[in-house]
Amino acid sequence: MLALLKPLKDAGLTGVKVLWTFFERRVQPLTARAHPLFRYTGAGDSTRTS
Repeated sequence: MLALLKPLKDAGLTGVKVLWTFFERRVQPLTARAHPLFRYTGAGDSTRTS
């Protein structure tokens, strides 16, 4: 894995840039869920985030 990351790091990739991209593109990292997403019930679901 480190061998795959080295070229990215050498090109200037940092943790801050990764987090900024999440923020900029409004992407949420995967999280543990109380139930599978196919059981999502909509706006009232307790696992909903926005």
